[in-house]
Amino acid sequence: MNSFVQRECEILGKIIRVSYSTLEFDACLSRIVGILAEAFSTDLCALYAFHEDSNSFTLTASSYRDGIEADSSGSSRWGGLMGKVARSHRALFLAGDDQPDSNLKGMMKELTGPFSLALIPIADDGFFYGILLLYYCQPRRFEDEEREFLLIVGREISGPFRSSQFARIDATRLAEEKDRQANQLSLLYEINNALLSTMKFEQILHIILTAITIGDGMGFNRAMLFLSDERRNCLTGMMGVGPDNAEEAGNIWKKFEGKRDKLSEMLSSLSHNYSPKGTNLDERVRRVSIPLEKEGCILVRTVREQKPFNVDYGRDGLTCREDCELNKEINCILGSESKVDLVSYRFATVPLWGREGTIGVIVVDNLYNQRPITEDDIQLLTMFTRQAGLAIENCILYKYLTDAHLELKATQETLLQSEKLAALGEMAASVAHEIKNPLVSIGGFTRRLYKKLDNGLYEKGYAEVIIKEVNRLEGILNDILSFSNASKVVFEKFDLNRIIEETLIGMEDELKSQGIEVEQSLDSNLPEIPCDYRQIKQVFINLCSNSRDAMAGGGRLTVKSFPLSQEGRDYIGIEIGDTGGGIPFEVLHNIFNPFFTTKGWGTGLGLAICHRIVDGHRGVIEVDNDPGRGVTFIVKLPV
Repeated sequence: MNSFVQRECEILGKIIRVSYSTLEFDACLSRIVGILAEAFSTDLCALYAFHEDSNSFTLTASSYRDGIEADSSGSSRWGGLMGKVARSHRALFLAGDDQPDSNLKGMMKELTGPFSLALIPIADDGFFYGILLLYYCQPRRFEDEEREFLLIVGREISGPFRSSQFARIDATRLAEEKDRQANQLSLLYEINNALLSTMKFEQILHIILTAITIGDGMGFNRAMLFLSDERRNCLTGMMGVGPDNAEEAGNIWKKFEGKRDKLSEMLSSLSHNYSPKGTNLDERVRRVSIPLEKEGCILVRTVREQKPFNVDYGRDGLTCREDCELNKEINCILGSESKVDLVSYRFATVPLWGREGTIGVIVVDNLYNQRPITEDDIQLLTMFTRQAGLAIENCILYKYLTDAHLELKATQETLLQSEKLAALGEMAASVAHEIKNPLVSIGGFTRRLYKKLDNGLYEKGYAEVIIKEVNRLEGILNDILSFSNASKVVFEKFDLNRIIEETLIGMEDELKSQGIEVEQSLDSNLPEIPCDYRQIKQVFINLCSNSRDAMAGGGRLTVKSFPLSQEGRDYIGIEIGDTGGGIPFEVLHNIFNPFFTTKGWGTGLGLAICHRIVDGHRGVIEVDNDPGRGVTFIVKLPV
């Protein structure tokens, strides 16, 4: 062991023995100062205690030669040097041949001539207790080994401070830390209560962002939420909450100032009154879509690296890329790489946590009040985003579950309806077959009698009535058999316009006799489509017949054909509308059910047959009802 190391150990041993002795605080520090003054041959050695509440120093012990005396507060002679050490918790060494820069000279008000100086922080575990001062009236260099040793001494001297009356400072800090943690937990509890008040997706997002921006919450100026879209492999803007300018921000803060409502109640009330249209910020955020491959984006990095980023524009010198989607929409950085003299901007990004990883990111900023975002803010925000991410996931899962339940219920109702129809079809087919044979015989014999009876005989009139009724009954039986016997669909390519025209020609006399005007608008560029000619013509006949029956006193029958695309598929649309007064709302849901009719005659199978045929062609039939005016049926058949 060399002599310097041996000397260091001896000095440190003395200081440790004194630090852990039973001496009173002042005597202990005076003894330590004496040991250091002798060991380092100082002109002045002093210990200053730091008072955080007043941001000031007081002299606690000193040792000096004749003509030199320590300042009781250290504020005049050493100026801002001690404050500089207190803020940085770093030692300051001024050697004799090192001339201090102008900033340091301004901090030393009464020092003239050559000198050397060492200011060592007395600190441990993040707590700052005071400063050890070593001063020389002549130039002197502090070697690296001496500097390292003095830093060790500064840490050891913290023992008496910690175990003395200054331990009350630690207790106060500890109490303040406990209060802060309790307030954070209370805040998270209140926000969680608000999140439990709804399962609506938009309201959940609004509660989350309002909790971040409201004064009684986390108090940020603005908050924006983005979720990962795995299908599109991008970050999608979902919502933004915050004022659009400083004046609006001031008005909002005044509005909530002095309110004594519970935070959970306030958040729930605000979310239930939230308008989906949102603010300008909200609308701009919803337009943002950032590819997850864009690794240079701070939002993508937050999701991928699963950690928060606390960015101070002025501190970090951040500039914004020209192609930044976020900056294009919400002007987040207030400038680009090509500009200078940008406004100071502070913002932070925090990942949203789900059960199996990050599901998005929240961006917060203090654009208007320029309040720094502290590490405590980030810690609280990180705790909250774990809670918020789970709430969002639960809401999404609840929505999926609700949709699946509704789909299952609809499928069940369809299945029950199919079973009913199957039973009805079997019964109807059996009854129809039993009736049809004797009905054919009745009709045949009546027609023979009708031909043999002389004109003018009233018996011939009876025979005519029987023939008409038999024809009507045969028509009913044909409908029933047509509905109950699911005939095989024979697909061939046909021109739908030609089928429509043939249908209208066949019904021309009937329509004219009832004073019904026909208006056609058929697109001549429609392609031929695969369909069953007989069945599709039956659909058009049934729909036109319904319109004819609805306009017994005359009206207008409108028939249109046109191309359309839906959900990536091409269709041909056919509209058949009338001016017959429409369908009452209370019975609209029954119109495609078999045997339902509002006419007072017929089987009520016409629309049911249409629905079955269109469904067999993988098409859709819809109804556009306008009570009091008319109704339009829209048939969509895939190309």
